[in-house]
Amino acid sequence: TLGASKSKTFGLGWGETPEEIEGKGEVLVKRRESESSELWLATSLKEGISLAHYYNLTFYEGHGLQMVAMIGKSYSKPETAIKDAKTYVKMLADQYNDPAENYDCLDTYNHWRRSDDLFRDLKKRQVPCYPSFNRGSDMGKVYLRLNSDSGRDAYLTITYVSDSLDEISEEAKKNKEAERMQDEGKL
Repeated sequence: TLGASKSKTFGLGWGETPEEIEGKGEVLVKRRESESSELWLATSLKEGISLAHYYNLTFYEGHGLQMVAMIGKSYSKPETAIKDAKTYVKMLADQYNDPAENYDCLDTYNHWRRSDDLFRDLKKRQVPCYPSFNRGSDMGKVYLRLNSDSGRDAYLTITYVSDSLDEISEEAKKNKEAERMQDEGKL
């Protein structure tokens, strides 16, 4: 399996707190905090994968861990990035009984002949290929994406999202709006 079992994602369970995860011996560093969520970084996880450069873990107040994003090591050659993306998509497709969306879009990467062109277009987000997989009841979704921040190299992200995240995010937005209106004296 690629980073997830039926009940865990890289050995982490939905709803766990940073303290519970650190209690398992994982090392986390808080990166930033908003009104309703916290982003923590782990440079490695005991049940992580070799492709990982680091992991971003997103926790929501009162709900614990709701998203884990594996940020992969960088690629300087597009053919290697494309090959690995296809390999990981196939692994995820096999693990979750085929993707929810068509993953043949990865073949479109092959028309870029120069790495500069592919990496530039990835940076501009002009390569619309984001395979996703449904993990089954109450386990959420998985998204794979090839990215470039610099336009000179690329990296893969594999993001696991809890089934509850949409509802939690919507609740946080409503609470924020209610607080804003209360602050303005409209409630």
